[in-house]
Amino acid sequence: MKVCSCKGQRGAFTATELILVSFVIVILTALLLPALRKPKANVKASKVICVNNLKQVGFAMRMWANDHGDQFSMSVSTNAGGYLELAQNGELFRLFQILSNELITPRILVCPSDSERSRIADFMRLTNGNISFFVGLDARKAESQTILSGDRNIAGGTLTRRGIIQVSTTNAVWGDNMHVKTGNLGLADGSVLQAAHLRRQLEQDQASRRTNVTRLAIP
Repeated sequence: MKVCSCKGQRGAFTATELILVSFVIVILTALLLPALRKPKANVKASKVICVNNLKQVGFAMRMWANDHGDQFSMSVSTNAGGYLELAQNGELFRLFQILSNELITPRILVCPSDSERSRIADFMRLTNGNISFFVGLDARKAESQTILSGDRNIAGGTLTRRGIIQVSTTNAVWGDNMHVKTGNLGLADGSVLQAAHLRRQLEQDQASRRTNVTRLAIP
């Protein structure tokens, strides 16, 4: 009987095999890299959309103020079509219903990073559950650095009334339920900041109003 010795029959990869393996690796890399980059890209896109949404909110508020003596709706009585008295009820959605002509659609009131809020296309059905942004009740159009709006993920502060918190530079921080301990702020001049340092902007807001607290209506 002839015994076959297999020792030495299999050597290194041939040139053809190496080319084939390299080709497979290149294809797999091309397929996997977009999937690996997607979460980071989504986070960046969400921030951009959130900033744009807040800019539209700021623009709408300023447009409304132009027709009401340069006063934001938070400072105008309900008798004159404003939100002043309604702020005490914690129903922030009513403020945005007042701005329906300027906002066009309530869909922009939800940040893409806010998984706890749902978009809606009808102002009549709007509730706080369709809103991602707080409103600064003390914002003044004439004071450009006062805080007009921002992401609702603010932690700290003191609850003074239903849906209204009072924050200072010593107790306000960003929570991690939206932008991971950061957020965006809309100012009275219509600009929007990606504000990692919340307390620094609160200092400017309070200095311009000569006080040490800021009142925010949180949805």
